[in-house]
Amino acid sequence: MMINENPSELMETADSNYESIRKKLVLRLFHQQGNEAIMDQYPCRKVLDLFLICEIQQEWESEDEAFTAVTKEMLKQWNIPEDKLFEDAMEAAPRNEPYNFRKIEDVLMEYKADMVFPKAEDVSLYVATTNSRYWGACVMVYPDFLRDVALFLGQDFYIIPSSVHEVLILPGKNAPTVENLNNIIAQINEKLLDPFERLSNQVYLCTRAGTCLTIAK
Repeated sequence: MMINENPSELMETADSNYESIRKKLVLRLFHQQGNEAIMDQYPCRKVLDLFLICEIQQEWESEDEAFTAVTKEMLKQWNIPEDKLFEDAMEAAPRNEPYNFRKIEDVLMEYKADMVFPKAEDVSLYVATTNSRYWGACVMVYPDFLRDVALFLGQDFYIIPSSVHEVLILPGKNAPTVENLNNIIAQINEKLLDPFERLSNQVYLCTRAGTCLTIAK
């Protein structure tokens, strides 16, 4: 998994002041299995079978260099606990990288304008990501995201971890079985995604209240 880490240059700038840094925090979401080295090196917050790390937005030209991962050493220099880091990140990330929630056919239209898609009222699959569509799966942990989607759909819904860059939202009514969904996810991960793009082989369930996220059974 590629993570841009350049703390030495960061610490030499005025932005080494945490009060300035905390306003630039964003979140990245990984699966725990296979990413143990990242969990050892970076401050992390576990979420079910996933985990979060924090990055800092940088005003650099290349997208690959636009973020710097927060390391444990940086926390020591700032003299702040991990709980404070993630509390600030949960507040800053939705502002720095707002979530984007659209019908899947609207997304696909951008890639294939001459395709025929179902009418809006028949659509039952949505794409959730950030406005940049970069590492956008993290929106599933934003404080207001689940509640907003639950209010919009008016029912329980599944979160399909399509990649680290986005998740799919499937209303629970008339959805395939969890076993079938998990099989589909596993096949897509194996055949279509590079290993560093895979998020999980399991589908997640959110209740209609938008307050309870679990691994679907």
